[in-house]
Amino acid sequence: MSDQEIIQGEIVEQEDMFFVVINLEEQYSIWPTYKKEIPYGWEVIGEEKTKSDCLNYIKEVWTDMRPLSLKKAEANNIKKIEKKVEKKIEKKKLKKSA
Repeated sequence: MSDQEIIQGEIVEQEDMFFVVINLEEQYSIWPTYKKEIPYGWEVIGEEKTKSDCLNYIKEVWTDMRPLSLKKAEANNIKKIEKKVEKKIEKKKLKKSA
């Protein structure tokens, strides 16, 4: 097994350190510490770690792969459906009491 691998076209040594990064959509990735500039829209979470530790952290915390915008849209749709159901129930109650 080699002590190197290729990530985004670059040779990365196994002992290189990484940051866990997260974007505005709450999606996770890793970023090598030797690259000084974090890409726009991403921010570092925590301290530098080995690649393995970073990936284990991501596996532990990123349990819902949906982007934040999708989660919000789905939550909004659920609220709309709940309101419609509540209105139907209220109409049935009014018919019964009349």
